[in-house]
Amino acid sequence: MKKLILILISALLVLPTSCVKDDLDACAGLLHLYFSYIYRETNEFYSTVNTDVHVNYYYKESGEKYRETTVERASIDINTPYLWEKTLQDRDSVILVSWTHDERVDYVEPSGTPKGEGYVHLKEITEGSGICLPVDDLLYGTVSFDAGMRTQRNDVTIPFVRAVCRVRITMIPETVQDGSGDITVNGGSGTRADGGTGSVVIPHADDYTFHLEGTRNKIDYNNITSGEAITLAPKAYYDEKTGNVTTNWFGAFSSLEEYLNVNVFIKKDQVAKFDCAPIQLASTPGDYIDLVIDGRYTRPVLSVKVNGWRLAKVESSM
Repeated sequence: MKKLILILISALLVLPTSCVKDDLDACAGLLHLYFSYIYRETNEFYSTVNTDVHVNYYYKESGEKYRETTVERASIDINTPYLWEKTLQDRDSVILVSWTHDERVDYVEPSGTPKGEGYVHLKEITEGSGICLPVDDLLYGTVSFDAGMRTQRNDVTIPFVRAVCRVRITMIPETVQDGSGDITVNGGSGTRADGGTGSVVIPHADDYTFHLEGTRNKIDYNNITSGEAITLAPKAYYDEKTGNVTTNWFGAFSSLEEYLNVNVFIKKDQVAKFDCAPIQLASTPGDYIDLVIDGRYTRPVLSVKVNGWRLAKVESSM
């Protein structure tokens, strides 16, 4: 009995002190998973991402996927990693592939899918229409490491990049007069404040539809765009500060051989069409594209701004 007690005491002395205190965070055998998105030399992952994160585990040698997990955004921060208790599967050289979450895409990643064959696919608003709602944003990250033995601890950071091009569409509404002397605003009416004649009809923001063409619907687990050419239809709203109709910033997959096109509809009637060739979309880190349409001209004019710099002006072909 005394010999057994001595063996148990010796075993406890070999273990890390914190493990004896049941502080599992410091024990061997855990995977400590951190996340980073480096922009302007700062890790902005936690200020950029507010969704859960999908993580897929692959064996590097075979490329076989053997596990997937969803990391709840609320459970991690810059000082709090995601903890995974390693199993016998977590061995040898491992690759982690990760995506942020968005309800507008399907993550096609069945168990056993080889790395590179899984993909993210935009959902169509109506099947067969070729029109999709864009993602708000989408970040992608991958890292490989030696998982070592079952009892070894691993500290791993997944470096993320933006997998989409950030885009926003804004339209300065036109003024329409019909000579009646009344003003109609979103279905209501009143008298012109300037005392002039003619009616000004202002469509509601819900009447506006923006269609962005020149992008694809699929990106694979090597962060390579593919799939079919589709139309993105971001939601528009009225900006009280500017009086313009605009969209939030949204994400678009990179172009392949297509050039950027923007179409504007009011109450399902097309009012403007912009061919922006030779401009293409690319998910360049830190870049953002502002598309500003001035509808006050006889032929509306689109300004293409990249990072605040005007790159081109395009007149509507309608």
